Amino acid sequence: MPSWRRSKVLFAIVCLAAAIAVSAAMPAVAHADGDRIHILMFKYSADCIVLESDGRFGVVDCAEDSYYPDGSDERYPWRDYISTEERSNTDQVIGYLDSIGANTENVEFLVGTHPHSDHIANAPQVIERYLPDRVYTPEYSDDYITEPSQLWDNLFVYDRLVEAAEANGSALIRHFYPDAPVTPEEGSDVGCSEFDLGSMHITLLNTDESYKETGVYGANAFSLGVLVEANGQRAFLAGDINNIPESSGGKSTEDNIAPLIGDVDVLKLGHHGNKNSNTANFLYTLSPEIAVQTGKSYQLVAESKDVLLELGSAYYCTDLALEQGVTEIIVELDAGGSYVSNVESMPMIKVHEEDGLAHAYLYGEPYAYTGWLSDATRYWYFDNSPVAAADTWVKIDGKWYRYDESSNPITGWFDEDEARYYLNAKGVMATGWKQIDGSWYYFGSNGVMQSGGWKKIDGSWYYLTSSGAAMTGWMKQGKVWYWFAPNAVMATGWKNIDGSWYLFDSSGGMKTGWQKVGGAWYYLDSKGAMITGWLKIDDVQYYFRDSGAAAVGWVRFGDDWYHFGSSGAMQTGWLKSGGTYYYLKSSGVMATGWQKVGGAWYWFKDSGTMQTGWLKLNGTWYYFKSSGAMVTGSQVIGGKQYRFSSSGAML
Repeated sequence: MPSWRRSKVLFAIVCLAAAIAVSAAMPAVAHADGDRIHILMFKYSADCIVLESDGRFGVVDCAEDSYYPDGSDERYPWRDYISTEERSNTDQVIGYLDSIGANTENVEFLVGTHPHSDHIANAPQVIERYLPDRVYTPEYSDDYITEPSQLWDNLFVYDRLVEAAEANGSALIRHFYPDAPVTPEEGSDVGCSEFDLGSMHITLLNTDESYKETGVYGANAFSLGVLVEANGQRAFLAGDINNIPESSGGKSTEDNIAPLIGDVDVLKLGHHGNKNSNTANFLYTLSPEIAVQTGKSYQLVAESKDVLLELGSAYYCTDLALEQGVTEIIVELDAGGSYVSNVESMPMIKVHEEDGLAHAYLYGEPYAYTGWLSDATRYWYFDNSPVAAADTWVKIDGKWYRYDESSNPITGWFDEDEARYYLNAKGVMATGWKQIDGSWYYFGSNGVMQSGGWKKIDGSWYYLTSSGAAMTGWMKQGKVWYWFAPNAVMATGWKNIDGSWYLFDSSGGMKTGWQKVGGAWYYLDSKGAMITGWLKIDDVQYYFRDSGAAAVGWVRFGDDWYHFGSSGAMQTGWLKSGGTYYYLKSSGVMATGWQKVGGAWYWFKDSGTMQTGWLKLNGTWYYFKSSGAMVTGSQVIGGKQYRFSSSGAML
C-alpha cells in the first residue's frame, strides 16, 4: 500500500472507532454540521444515496418500488423481461430519510440518474413526501434505445417521476449547462449542472445529449454521474455509467469523463459492479481510497477487483454489509480525510493462478478472514486465514465440512486415516444415524462411521455389518434368528412381520414352540410364526385365539361348546365343572340331549349339564340315577316300585 494511502487509512480507522463509539449512544438523526454521504444497502441491487451537508439534504436515486406496467395502458406495453418480483425498497428509503431528519424544509433536490426502476421507481413517493425544490433527470423516450430488450419499464418510471415533480411544484431539470441558472426560469427545464448543498459543491457529469440523436444500446449510456466536493474531499457517484464503445451502441462514457473527474477519495462504483463498468483505466484515473458497491460482491468483475486491490482501496458492498446487519454505508467527508463512520472495511477476494484458490485482502493487503466470500463463479469459505479453506476440515456454525484441494466441499463418502465419513449434499459431516441409499449407518460424534457387529446405541441394539450398513430384516447368527426393524433396531418382545406375529426374547433371539407370556400360553411354529386357530400338537388339539393365546375354559364355536384345560388342551369325555358333570364328545363338542356312554344312556340339558332324577320329555317320564345313567326295568324310587321299558320310558 502506498505510504500516503496508509496514513489516510490510519486516520480513517481512528475516526471510525470514534464514530462508532458515539453512534452507539446516539439515535440516527440529522447532524447539525458536517458533510456526509449515506449509501443505502438493499437485498437486491438498487441505488439510493443521500447527501447531507449542514443539515441540508439531497437525494441521488431512490431505488425500487412495487409498481410496474401491466400493459393496460398502450403507452406502457407489457414486456416479458419486466420484473414482477417483489423488490420494493419504499419502506426502507422513506424510513431512513425520516430517521436522519429529512423533511419538506430541508430536502433541496432529487437526482434521478437514469430511467431504470432500480434507481428512480420511488421518485413519486420521495417527491410527494419531501417536496424537493429541484428534480434532475435526463430526458427520455423509448425512441432513444436501440436494443428492444433494454426498454423494460423505462418510460413508465420516467413519466411517473416527471408527473410527480410537476404535480408537487418541484422544478424539473432535464437539460444541464454550467452557465444556466440553478433554478430554471418559469416554463423551462434547463438548469445548471453545478450547484451547492450546504458546504458541498455538486457537479453533474455525462450530461451531453448526443444519445438522443445517435441512439444508444441502453439507458446506462446516459446515466448521470454526480461529483461531490467538500472539505477538500472528492466523491464520485457513478450511477450506472458504463464504458460500452460507440461501435456497440454506447458512448465510451467512462473513458470520456474520467479525465474530467480526476482523483477522488470516494467512488460509488458504476452499475452495481457489473461488467462494462468500472474499467481499469477509469479506476486508475480516479484512484479511489474508498470504493462502495451497491451490489453483491460476486457481481464485481475480476478486472475491477484487481485494480482496487492494487490501489489498496477500502471496499464495501451490499451482501457483506447486510450480513452484518448494516443497511447503509455512511461516508464522512472530513477535512482530514474521507472515511466510513459506521462499519469497518470489507474484504475483497482474488483467485490466484498458482494455487487456484481465493485469497482475501483488506486495503490491498492479505487479510485473515472468517466466513463466506464470493466471486463471479462461486462462494469460498475462509477459516481465519487469508486463503480459502482447502484440503482441511472446517467447522462452520457448529457443523463440520471437509474441503478438497480446490476448496470445494466434499460430498458423499470420504476416507481419511483409515476412517470413513459421510458428508451430505451440502457438505455437512454426518453424525448419528443417517440413511444413505436405503441403508442405515451410524456415525460417531467425530463423524467416523461405525461398523463390525453388535452396537448398543441410545438403549437399543443394532448390528452393523463390515460395510457399516446396519442390518435390517432377518439375520441368523449361530442357531439363533434375529430380526431388525426398518430403522435397524433389534426386535424384542412381540413383532408383527409381514402379517405374522413373532416373539423375541430380551436378547433379540426369536422364540419357537410353547411360550408363556403374561399368564397365557402361545405356540410359535418352527419358523417362529405365532399360531392362531386349531392346531394338533402331540395328538392333542388346541385352539389359539386371534391374539395367539391358547383358549382355556369354555369356548363357543357357532352352536357348539368346547372346553379347554388350563394347559389349553381340548377336553373329551366326562368333565366336572362347578360341581356339575358334562360330557364332551370325541370331537370335543359338548353333548346335549341323549348321549350313550359306556353302554348307558344319559340326558344332557341344553346347557350341557348332566340330568339326574326325574325328567319328563314329550309327555314321557324318565329317571336318571345320581351317576346320570338312565334306569330301565323295575326300580324302587323313594320307597315306591316303578317299571321302565328298555328305552327308559316309565310304564
